[in-house]
Amino acid sequence: MTPRAAVIAVTYRCNSRCTMCDIWKREDAPPEVAADFYLRLPPSLREVNLSGGEPFLRGDLGLVIDNIRRRCRGARIVVSTNGLLPQRALELLGGRRHVGVRVSIDGLEEEHDRIRGVPGNYRRALETLDGLQRAGFKDLGISYTISAESQPRLSALKRIADDRGMEFTCSVVHSSDFYFGQQEGELPHQEAHLRELEDLVRRQLRSARPKEWFRAYYTTGLIRKLRGRPRMIPCHAIEEFFYLDPYGNVYPCNMLDRPIGNLQEKDYDQLAREAAGTLAYVRRCPVQCWMVCTVAPAMRRDKRVPGWWVLRRKLGAREDRSTS
Repeated sequence: MTPRAAVIAVTYRCNSRCTMCDIWKREDAPPEVAADFYLRLPPSLREVNLSGGEPFLRGDLGLVIDNIRRRCRGARIVVSTNGLLPQRALELLGGRRHVGVRVSIDGLEEEHDRIRGVPGNYRRALETLDGLQRAGFKDLGISYTISAESQPRLSALKRIADDRGMEFTCSVVHSSDFYFGQQEGELPHQEAHLRELEDLVRRQLRSARPKEWFRAYYTTGLIRKLRGRPRMIPCHAIEEFFYLDPYGNVYPCNMLDRPIGNLQEKDYDQLAREAAGTLAYVRRCPVQCWMVCTVAPAMRRDKRVPGWWVLRRKLGAREDRSTS
């Protein structure tokens, strides 16, 4: 197996109190793996998302990043953070300006602070982004999660990202027995969220950037997810992607509580070879999640599926304009 992407939770410690995630409720967690453990990662990785919990609570995060770069040469590393620790983020990342950072912002000020359960979170999140930008970091962005608690703020938050010259990504709340917890009650119900997503698809398809066209494919998948429809593309977890917890346990993704082993005991190829049953389960997975971490590797593997979708939509858009 030669996986190309992974989400790695470097800690389950968290200083947020989010309404749509239960990670912060964990108690008595075992010790996290040491920084040199990450030299055991499969060297084929090209996309690594460092998540948590809150990654910047880990004091050796810089060393973790350095070891991943040593092991997975050429890999793009992105840290997902709540943005509550702007000064610590600068200190721990140091001069590692090659690292990307995505800061979670789920609404405008009062709303975001309520969803995240920490007064002042919104201002500190923006302070984190602005501080990293002033320090010379280029790969920065806002991550927006739509939940039952959020108002339709996609356009407003995308404008904040655009005004700063930063990326913008959007997702919807998911349930996971061993990660987020059961969050069925946090699924958004407002039709206005769907209208915002549909408008975003139109804008992405009108963009001059091909990357935005493929983002329109992903955004369409979010709409289908909210409408209870199946995935647009098969999942290739284990083969192309995996999730790694802070203790070395490997999972197909952060949705399926089906660990295939621990990287402290065996290398990834061996774990994957011994996981035939889990691999078969993934191919008929009933969860039907739609998250960037598993969708992006599937899109890269099956380029023709999103490619044909984009072509049909672009041609359709041209036909619409020509008859208007």
